[in-house]
Amino acid sequence: MRLDRLRESAECRAILQSRDSRGLLDASDHASLATGADLTDEALLAALGLGATAENDITRLVHVRSRTEINTAEEIAQRTACEDFATFRPLFDDVQRQLATGERETVKYQDNAAVEQGQLFILDGQKLIVAELGEPFVGDHGRPDRRLRVVYDLRAQEQLGRSRH
Repeated sequence: MRLDRLRESAECRAILQSRDSRGLLDASDHASLATGADLTDEALLAALGLGATAENDITRLVHVRSRTEINTAEEIAQRTACEDFATFRPLFDDVQRQLATGERETVKYQDNAAVEQGQLFILDGQKLIVAELGEPFVGDHGRPDRRLRVVYDLRAQEQLGRSRH
């Protein structure tokens, strides 16, 4: 609306004409823009002097992992049943007892803390133990990383699920 008012005012056009490098004050070139008559995205970009190039294409993702990369990562980090859970059961039972009696308490995990084999964590309300550490490597973000074998104690969740039904 403001641009239309500036176009209509001869005084404003005279003052702004020297600064109008894009020719916005020339109403005849922009009549279709003002009416919005059958304007496509391409026509609007062309009228504004912009073209959809590969560099500024909105569908081109730069800092986002592709669905293929995400699916690959999910495929690698699948959860499977722990065949040797019986060896870990006593550890989880002891930890649960120690937490209940106050002999052991939970401590918030500190960023960049080292994860060691045998350490116990609570993640989303589930107890887990780091059963094995893989070989260290440098990850995608340039930080040291390694694959882990983590065993979850899902018994409490399963019992909770059964008691709700």
